[in-house]
Amino acid sequence: MMKHILPILIFLSLSFVQTFGQSFSLSDDNGPIANGTVVQVIAAPSTEIVTFRASIKNNSTATKSLKARKTHIAILPNTFNTFCWAGTCYAPTTFVSPDLLTLAPGQTSGRNDFYSDYLPENQAGTSKIRYTFFDSTNPNDSVSVIVHFVTSTTGADDLIATPTDIISNPFPNPASFKVSFILNLSSKQSNPRIILRNIMGATVIEQPITQRSGDCSLAVEHLKEGVYFYTLLVNSNTIIKTGKLIIKR
Repeated sequence: MMKHILPILIFLSLSFVQTFGQSFSLSDDNGPIANGTVVQVIAAPSTEIVTFRASIKNNSTATKSLKARKTHIAILPNTFNTFCWAGTCYAPTTFVSPDLLTLAPGQTSGRNDFYSDYLPENQAGTSKIRYTFFDSTNPNDSVSVIVHFVTSTTGADDLIATPTDIISNPFPNPASFKVSFILNLSSKQSNPRIILRNIMGATVIEQPITQRSGDCSLAVEHLKEGVYFYTLLVNSNTIIKTGKLIIKR
């Protein structure tokens, strides 16, 4: 009888470790992300920069110092991707963050502590990248998400913008005190807004759009000179266009 009990106890012990050994959980702007889940980010191939953000929560009772790792699963030729972690943005050739992000028990990282930028360079198709966040002292204690950067309209249905959804290039560019866009959005797109981020990825302006066609202006006189990135978003997190804006006085 003992010969049967021992394997069962070993199996239960291993199951307990696998179930409760994971200290971290993930979420994005749309809610929780299960470990190992595939998330699609859809944009037009002409989009300058496609961004994915995730927050990491420390569910353990100990303070954890984490690193981030990217793994290329399938990458379209002539495209580029980078990621930012703990306030530092890395070159495309960096796959493991040199920097640590420390989270206290129960703490969740900020929206700008991790994000990845994908540059499709007019290439249509799907690039697949796994992002793993792990305890620097115990790499097996980790959580991950697989992001599919989809730059194709085929089969996307209502998840992407229609051809009539447009935003012009910003003018003037460089801008000093105000920048304007010309918009034309279809009525089916909900929650349209323009987000302006600085070069570190921090959101400096998020302005809802109340008029679906015509001019839309942003006041930028309070911003420092430099390079910024604007994004027109609709629905939950659908990107219509991302581009570069320079502020100069």
